Amino acid sequence: MSGIATEIARIAGDPEGAFLYVEITQGWVESSVFRRDGKVVRYFDWEEGETDLPDLLFDAWYLESAKKNMRWSVLECVIKGGKFEVKMRYPDEVDVAVEDPERRRAALRAQSGKRRVVYPPAQTPRLSGPVA
Repeated sequence: MSGIATEIARIAGDPEGAFLYVEITQGWVESSVFRRDGKVVRYFDWEEGETDLPDLLFDAWYLESAKKNMRWSVLECVIKGGKFEVKMRYPDEVDVAVEDPERRRAALRAQSGKRRVVYPPAQTPRLSGPVA
């Protein structure tokens, strides 16, 4: 898990107050990194290949036994006071095969209260030729 904490710090800059939310199952992982920043919470986005986080998450997930549903399906990590706190939920608690964006929102609210979430501006697609 220390590699995951290091990667969260790399993504979020200052790691204090960073929060990672992950849903994972065989063949896919969905992860989000947030960090408290005063009265708001910032969401950090990345392009494919810019971070090793998905690979690190799969590595940690595969370390768990596939028997008896010991592989977690939701992972929540918070960095507070220099400590890395982890909470895991298992398939008998949550079915990540059923998409539910409210799970992530609820977890973020539990960590950050009613702070407003600030998302980075949307990227404007680049055109390959001149614009008429």
